[in-house]
Amino acid sequence: MILRRAFPFALFACLAVHAFSAAPVPPASLDVICGQVANLAPTKLPLKLERGECVMFIGNNLFERMLFTVTEFKVKAGAPVKLILENPDATPHNLVLCQPGAADKIGEAANEMAKLPDAFEKSDFVPKSDQILHATKMLQPNQTDTLRFHAPRTPGSYPYICSFPGHYLVMRGVMIVE
Repeated sequence: MILRRAFPFALFACLAVHAFSAAPVPPASLDVICGQVANLAPTKLPLKLERGECVMFIGNNLFERMLFTVTEFKVKAGAPVKLILENPDATPHNLVLCQPGAADKIGEAANEMAKLPDAFEKSDFVPKSDQILHATKMLQPNQTDTLRFHAPRTPGSYPYICSFPGHYLVMRGVMIVE
């Protein structure tokens, strides 16, 4: 077995589990192990084209780590985009796509919303702001939401965050418009 430096660490870990097990690991089990190992770190992935749309699955399957699985992706200016957010966590999450440089301001405004009476029962923690381009609803555990929009026509780095109070500090990514 030859391992090249270009192989991701997750693949190396999967192969090591298989190679050094006391008994051979059945292929189906190896697939499960590799899938779990590969999901331990956020990734930067190209978008998949589907019927003329750029499609990106942005899940939060980094269990209880408050990280998006995809932290960076690129789209062409004005292209149709489909973002799918899935939340398998025990904590609510959303995805808020912001104007360049606005992520912290939006996150801080969402934190302020938490001070309102019944905020956690009635709010998606998406502040009213012209700096927000698009937002999913607040997803409870095991819920999914889809955003469909056209990428901005102006090239730049458009941040996305989870605006649940406190999450924006670590749960963030960037859509690069070229």
